[in-house]
Amino acid sequence: MEARELRIDVNGALLDLEMLTEEYGLRTDLTHQVKVEGLDGRLVRLLRVLISDFNVYLVETPHILRYVSHPYISGESLEVLMSENSPLLRRIVDRFTLRRFGSLVAADELIGRMGIDAPHIQDLSDLGDVVAAIPTPATSESIEAVHSQVRERGGRLRVVLFIGPMGEEDVHLLGDAANSLGVDSIFLAPALLGSRDSGGRLMAYGVDLDALRRGRVVTLGSVVDPLTLCRLLREYPPGMDISGLRERMAPDPDYLRSLLEDLIFLMEQPLFEPWQVDILLREAKNLRRQLMRYEGR
Repeated sequence: MEARELRIDVNGALLDLEMLTEEYGLRTDLTHQVKVEGLDGRLVRLLRVLISDFNVYLVETPHILRYVSHPYISGESLEVLMSENSPLLRRIVDRFTLRRFGSLVAADELIGRMGIDAPHIQDLSDLGDVVAAIPTPATSESIEAVHSQVRERGGRLRVVLFIGPMGEEDVHLLGDAANSLGVDSIFLAPALLGSRDSGGRLMAYGVDLDALRRGRVVTLGSVVDPLTLCRLLREYPPGMDISGLRERMAPDPDYLRSLLEDLIFLMEQPLFEPWQVDILLREAKNLRRQLMRYEGR
């Protein structure tokens, strides 16, 4: 189903999805749903992204949509959300039958906190063929480091599973880095492939905040399924960074404070429709309350 065929009511506002996708450059025609045995295929979905060269998938669950839409969910609340999501995530990861390539290992403790049950590379020795799960954001240097760790333990890195928030440019950067080492790659992103602004923030849709602070309006949009977009529009604050999973898990009050500052700045700009301002305001209130809890400890 194409976005132009959809209409959605948000807080009493009937949105024209075709106009919205054009305004923000959202790409809603690049996804294809993949069947996963044991999942309902309605609220929990695996989507293949139809871009060349790399194996890119999006996973959508109610828990992931809450993570993307509500940056105030952090610390213990986010841990609970991830633990509730982990059985669904494990089922989806099992769909790739990664163990046919080798033993699944984690390159970072964050993998376990996301719900993937795999031993850490540093706890292992005498490895054979290996599939390494690496959380994003990642760099070519971090891939090389994992490759070296596996070799030092007598193993061969065959596949990297990149899992976490990412954009299309990240896919190409990381995929090329893996290819240069002779390693295959699979990408699994929550809900969408975001778009990065000039400050490195990753968003579902919105504006480039750094450009806006310099007086320029640059709209940004993600690669997202039409149905996912409709579900996100009711809750997601436009322009919010979705990439800080590690910072929100910690939680890092400075990171959360920066999100609040961004929300307040966006609300002050005459750019958004009333329904969007309502979402920004609601999330700013939630984020402020969360920060007050952390600061009161």
